Amino acid sequence: MKRNGKNILFLSYFYLPLQAVGVKRVAYWAKHISAYGYSPTVMTAIKQETPTEDVLEIKPENSSNWYRYFIKDQGIAWTAPLEKALSEYPAGYFDTILITGGPFMHMLLTKFLKQHFKAQIVLDFRDPFYKNPRFQTSFFKDWVKGYFQKRFLRYADKVITVNEECRQLIDFEDMAVIDNGFDEEELLAVKAKNIPEEKGRIMAIGRIDDAFDLTAWKNSLEQLPAVSFHYAGSRVF
Repeated sequence: MKRNGKNILFLSYFYLPLQAVGVKRVAYWAKHISAYGYSPTVMTAIKQETPTEDVLEIKPENSSNWYRYFIKDQGIAWTAPLEKALSEYPAGYFDTILITGGPFMHMLLTKFLKQHFKAQIVLDFRDPFYKNPRFQTSFFKDWVKGYFQKRFLRYADKVITVNEECRQLIDFEDMAVIDNGFDEEELLAVKAKNIPEEKGRIMAIGRIDDAFDLTAWKNSLEQLPAVSFHYAGSRVF
């Protein structure tokens, strides 16, 4: 039976209570989407201490798919359990389904989702999947990822991503950029910390990938004694 309003499903391998940067985006949407007349359901691979009707834990299973030897992606082991769980819902139950990645390989469910639910399918690329410049690759790996990305997109209605650079790496007609941001309610709840007055301060919040060399940045700061740098995140400076 349908709930009040339209039903939207978020498929997000990572989700609360995990406090990783990849969780924040979809958790914000799921939290606030009801203001637009939608009733959200979230399916995640992350353990839920108290599963609810709105947030369901779907455990990954060992996969026998041949492409696991060529693509290291946690979504491969999540695809079959997801399809099994979603098959239990009546046809047409969800009006919109948003799949966020990475991981990405559970985006292979787009064909099944379109056929079973006749829903609008939205794919959210938090990072590039095909030709990600951060990863070492080869002609064969690019070919395999390009093949699967075309399968992802074949049944998608809309694609969203985080910036213009990612947008240019995805070949799809109907795309939008939604920048990463923050939950204003959480920000208001943070108690202010007194920082001594200085001539200049730089504040950075979030994850800085270990792949980025910060030597030049540190050297620049050392040349600016009148400027202090404050960081809140997982990277050690």
